[in-house]
Amino acid sequence: MKKLVCFVLGLTLCLSASAMAESLPSKTTSDLTRFEVVAENQPNDPDIYLLPVNEVTVGVQLPDYQERIDVCQVEIEKLAASENAESYFAGATDSDGNPVNLRELLGVEEDVVLNVFEFCPAIAGGFQEDCGKVTATMLFSTPYEKDEKVLVLIGIVTILEDGTQNVAWQVFEGIGLGAVEGQEETYGSIQVELTPEIVAAIQNELALLAVVSE
Repeated sequence: MKKLVCFVLGLTLCLSASAMAESLPSKTTSDLTRFEVVAENQPNDPDIYLLPVNEVTVGVQLPDYQERIDVCQVEIEKLAASENAESYFAGATDSDGNPVNLRELLGVEEDVVLNVFEFCPAIAGGFQEDCGKVTATMLFSTPYEKDEKVLVLIGIVTILEDGTQNVAWQVFEGIGLGAVEGQEETYGSIQVELTPEIVAAIQNELALLAVVSE
């Protein structure tokens, strides 16, 4: 049940605007999907942000992000049509451009199903070119266990002349922080360190975020 519910939650974050009013999680649930970021060379900077795009995080500006929502929906459909998560993310690389094996990074056997618990557009702002490494703590309505290995994938989208789109996915290893104090036990957070290059790409281009775990 955990896997099914969390996968559906991740998908609802990216539904088209016409369906969003009916299909978004409740405001309470959406409000719990938030990110906190700290930049190595911009400590205590209140102007930096990294956000998932949903009704709560961007409010009345949601229509301004319709292109990102539509792009995300296309990729959700591609993921749903794929044999599994590995086949969809087959071209993913690490931050140095080296191909990666999701199972090896997670340390799981071949018969273990990999799940995409979150999948949404992402935006960022306020980061300087020399911001350094960025540590993101992401709170989701998914019960990530303490010290659980997770993979945070950032996809940079290119829209081609024929209207189709390609996504270059980069993989970053994250860790579960466990249940969040003061919240229902079904809510947990993860932490991941991102490179300044990928943060700049999120800030300046069309970006998607996905979380893969066992």
